[in-house]
This record gives sequence, C-alpha cells and structure tokens, in this order.
Amino acid sequence: MEKIIECVPNFSASDEKTLKALTRCFEKHRVLLGYESDIDHNRAVITAAGKPQAVLKALIETVGVAVKHIDLNAHKGAHPRMGAVDVIPFVPIKNITKEEAVLISKKAAQKISQKYGIPVFLYAHSASSPNRVQLSDIRRGGFENMAAKMQSPEWKPDFGPNIPHKTAGVAACGVRDFLVAFNINLDTNDLRIAKKIASSIRESNGGIKGLKALGLELKSKNIVQVSMNITNTKSTSFFEIYQTVKKKARNFGVEIKNSELVGLAPMRILSSSIKEALKFDSFDDDKILEYLLWDRH
Repeated sequence: MEKIIECVPNFSASDEKTLKALTRCFEKHRVLLGYESDIDHNRAVITAAGKPQAVLKALIETVGVAVKHIDLNAHKGAHPRMGAVDVIPFVPIKNITKEEAVLISKKAAQKISQKYGIPVFLYAHSASSPNRVQLSDIRRGGFENMAAKMQSPEWKPDFGPNIPHKTAGVAACGVRDFLVAFNINLDTNDLRIAKKIASSIRESNGGIKGLKALGLELKSKNIVQVSMNITNTKSTSFFEIYQTVKKKARNFGVEIKNSELVGLAPMRILSSSIKEALKFDSFDDDKILEYLLWDRH
C-alpha cells in the first residue's frame, strides 16, 4: 500500500520572488498542495504531501533555496522565528506509522545539517529530550539570541554545528499530530487587547484545551491579531474559539474584523464547527457528500 506523509515547512519570507523559488521545488516533485504567506508575519507556510522519498527530496532542495534567498539578519516580522526554514513538521497521513515518520524526520534533519551547515533540533514526537518537545521552548530567544543559547550543553543541536548558520539560523524538525493555524483579526490597533485575549484563551493559562495563542500586530492593516495554533483538533472547534474570542473582544468594546485559516485543516474540525453553530443533534463526516464519495473510492 502506498505510504503518504505530509510536510508543512515554515519559511521566514513573504516576497513573491522567494515564494516562487521555494514552491518550484515541491511542484517539480509533484507534492505541492498549496502555500500561504503574510507580509506582516513575513512568513510563508508550504503544504506538501506524497510518497516519503519524493517529499524528502523536494524538502532538501527547498532548504537550499531558502539558504540562498533568506538572510535573517535583515528579516523583520511579527511572528517569532529562529531560522530561514524555521520549522519542518511531518505528519503521517496514510499507511505510515508515527515511528516511520520519526525516522524520516531524523533523516531530513541529518541531510539538512550536512548539506547546508544548519543546526537542527528535533521536536515534538521526534524530540530527543523533554525540553525539546515544545517548539516554543526551542525557539525562545529567537535568531538574535540563539548563538548564546546554544553554548549551553542543554541546547546543543541534535544535528549540525553548535552555532547558528550566519544567515539561515537554525531549524526545528519533527513529527507532530495535525495542527491547524487559525487567526482572528480584531478591529482595533491596540496590541494590548490582542495579547490579553491570547493569554486568557491559551491552554497553558487554563484556557481552551489544545490551543496556543499569541497577540500580534499587523502594521500593514493597522489592526491586531489573535494568532493561534490548534494542536488537538478533537477537543475543540473553530466555532468554540471564535465565539470565545468574540465575547472577550466585546468586553474591551472591540469587534472581530475577520478570521483566516492558514494552510489546510482536517475535515473533523470543520464538521464539529458546523454541528455546534447549527445545533445539529448529530453531524459527522458521513453527512458530507463529497467526503463520503472520496472515502469509498
């Protein structure tokens, strides 16, 4: 049976020339599903999926393009980052175990460090120690402080030199579960409001289960954003998150301007939102015609 793995690398760039060069590698190997970028985040997310070998080849080539085009010394953006190729998540999709995916992530990390001299930390299910499971712990301090951080034995990279690449920084690579990036833009430019809402809804502060959140400024739009990662798509829904943010925003006298999905999302989180919003007695993926036909064929 054919094995399918997903790879969702995040790049610290948003200009069209760089994006075209990055996506061309995945297109060449016929594994590109889509990509999105944001000028304020100064970041791009590419989604690829296919046979492991094809995805791996495309990824290694794309990292080379990133090293050539991205210089973090000149990079400015609202989103935290530590590398030109900031994070490389793998997700097992079909006929592939988590253990097999971890081996692929380690192979990718090794090849990237050997070919381009980029230090790579293994994270999530691939992590080599408990303090490296969470991406935020690895990335804390950002590119500017990573050289000093890596002098500690605790933060020696899993692959590559013990000093950041001079322009490409460092990378994190590993296997994770489905993660959905969901952003809500507020109709205000008061960053304090976005940060307060983000702090109150994230799981680590007793908020919504499986939710990570940051308050960010979108200077080009003169608004602020509650930027979120949903790490457990079985425990929450878009609707629950949206309603919670709307209520908290109104407590500050602010309305939601719009929301956005970054990348792709599994059907189950969309289904759960439909069920909650429309108050269906029951609703699952089998109620969606296209999904049912696809599943049977």
